[in-house]
Amino acid sequence: MNAKKIHTMGTAMLILLSLSVFWGCSPKIQGWSQESFRDPDFQHQAILEGNMAIFPVMILEAPGEKPGKFVEMAPTAPYARDVTQLEISGDQKTSDPREVYRIILNEMLLDNMQKRNVAQQMVTPGDVLKRINDRGLSPAYEKFIQDFPRIGLNGDQIKKFGEALGCRYLLISQGVVTEYKSEASYTLVWSFGRKSTLRTIKISSQIWDTRDGSHLWEGSGVGYNQLSLYEGAPLLEEMADQAVKKLLDAMIPTLSEQ
Repeated sequence: MNAKKIHTMGTAMLILLSLSVFWGCSPKIQGWSQESFRDPDFQHQAILEGNMAIFPVMILEAPGEKPGKFVEMAPTAPYARDVTQLEISGDQKTSDPREVYRIILNEMLLDNMQKRNVAQQMVTPGDVLKRINDRGLSPAYEKFIQDFPRIGLNGDQIKKFGEALGCRYLLISQGVVTEYKSEASYTLVWSFGRKSTLRTIKISSQIWDTRDGSHLWEGSGVGYNQLSLYEGAPLLEEMADQAVKKLLDAMIPTLSEQ
């Protein structure tokens, strides 16, 4: 076998290997959870047998992020049609990814809570907004979502929302979506150096008792993946699902998914 033929075969094998890596690699989604507060009197059974209002997830800016600038992660349909339009400059407009994140996290949170039978009676995020609006509390709710990330809840808010929603427990959640791109690092010769991307979705939640205004529980769940060259990005829903599952693992660790 002459040198030219060996070189041709070697080139073909390299191309095939590169293509197999490109199409075959997919990032593994990982996750972790943390419980930051639990009232000594917090009982799992009380939550499971009670009624709970699930507030729409509030999407926060990532640490160090410029105000108004959010990570763009490509969602899948049908979420794209629900995205609102945000004015940028002049006649130029762009979609606001916060609305996409909010919709997906709301659906994943509700779906996983229903699968695990968390709370026999749940008021969904959509019904929460409807009932609050019907009771004329929309201005109070707008102020609440602006103030909560900085100062939390107060007794008057808890009582008003509890009465309007007809629920003893309130589940209030916040989400953060981040993306970090590293500098080029050494890798196999045909990649000519590559950059890795760390994508993270974190959902943090609190449970409040409207009877006495007490803070019962607080924790968080994270879904993340390290994305390198040749790896296709995971669906946003998959990362959100992992984050929500980890959150519920921390909230009610003895409850397995049905």
